[in-house]
Amino acid sequence: MSSEDTALRVDNISKCYEIYKEPHHRLLQTLFRGRRTFYKEFWALREVSFEIKRGECVGIIGRNGAGKSTLLQIVVGTLAPSTGEVAVSGKIGALLELGSGFNPEFTGRENVYMNGAVLGLSKKEVDEKFSDIASFADIGEFIDQPVKTYSTGMLVRLAFAVQTRVEPDILIVDEALSVGDEKFQRKCYQRFEELLNQGTTILLVTHATVVVERFCSKAILLDGGRLAAIGAAKEVIDKYHQLLYGQKLVMTPSVNAAEGAGDRDGEGLLPDFHDEDVFLQSRLARAASVSRKEGLAAQIDDVWLRKAGGGGDEPYYQTGESVEIGMVVSAVEDLPYLQAGIHIRTTEGVSVYGTSSLYWGKSLENVPPGSRCLFRIGVKLDLCPGIYFISFAIADMSLSGEMNYYDKSSDALMFRVNQHPLLASGIVALQPEMSFELL
Repeated sequence: MSSEDTALRVDNISKCYEIYKEPHHRLLQTLFRGRRTFYKEFWALREVSFEIKRGECVGIIGRNGAGKSTLLQIVVGTLAPSTGEVAVSGKIGALLELGSGFNPEFTGRENVYMNGAVLGLSKKEVDEKFSDIASFADIGEFIDQPVKTYSTGMLVRLAFAVQTRVEPDILIVDEALSVGDEKFQRKCYQRFEELLNQGTTILLVTHATVVVERFCSKAILLDGGRLAAIGAAKEVIDKYHQLLYGQKLVMTPSVNAAEGAGDRDGEGLLPDFHDEDVFLQSRLARAASVSRKEGLAAQIDDVWLRKAGGGGDEPYYQTGESVEIGMVVSAVEDLPYLQAGIHIRTTEGVSVYGTSSLYWGKSLENVPPGSRCLFRIGVKLDLCPGIYFISFAIADMSLSGEMNYYDKSSDALMFRVNQHPLLASGIVALQPEMSFELL
């Protein structure tokens, strides 16, 4: 790998701590000037080496105490290694310990400007980014209150907004997102995708292996302060699971790093755009307050998720429950073709299910200007317990290549699936036939 392609190089890093049994042993160690030893050595890291390319998203995983946070602190420069060196190319943005880098006596606004200055931005540059930072953090009037009055969730919102909106070359995140609510986590993962598309290098420490598998092309496994594996994310995650579940782990510093829509008869779907006067007018009455978007040939006016058979929008459902997902669409211009679709994702952005009226032959043709259309789809939520998000889109015809969207509403609805009693974990709730008997 050429130096131009390298964003981060860690070369033979080790970190040793001196552990004293009694406080006065520190004084004795100083007095004896090394002639006697009053401490035990604890090696948090031993001879760790790796390189990360520009634009890569790399996950660092391992059990508690494996040395993950120590490694990140050394990379950021808040902790000095006992041996070895780190070479960083570019500006680093880091979310390590909650609230680190913030002065608790300063307001959120003052901390934004202070962090911007530390990261090398001028006041004018921070001025230009401030409204975007405040909007992403979404903490309202607390932006002008001292940080010491913030909840942990508010603190991580502001910290993430600052570190990601100043456009770092390398972003380092150490479990910080675990304290945010699901909706904010989803927004953060969307921001990860934006940064990766811009060529930002991301180093992510998390115990959520689904996040590593979703975003990371490479993963690093630490165990007992040593590099246990590095390579393709899925293969390294498999080795991590061997550690967690007590299987013998073969230390391999270099893992190979080579990098049905259901029945087509339409059962379970309510696919047509209908002119159902009473229902449609009630939806349009609610949508009337939606401000028009300029320059769109068609617009999504309203979206919903509700139990099948009627009822209002609800955020909580049971595994296997039948629901209706829908939207109201208005045509501003003459539309030769109009398709509508949905996409369901987890909080981490893992795709659960997506479909479109195009796939089912239920799209509309020759839609005149001023028309209102109703799209509905009925599904069973055969999902395991968790938080899910629904995105909506309308588009012209496209069977391949870039989609010509008229309008999109990403993560427009959030809902939770519960399961009582708990029968499964994961994402998809399969319907097994199970037996278990003594032979």
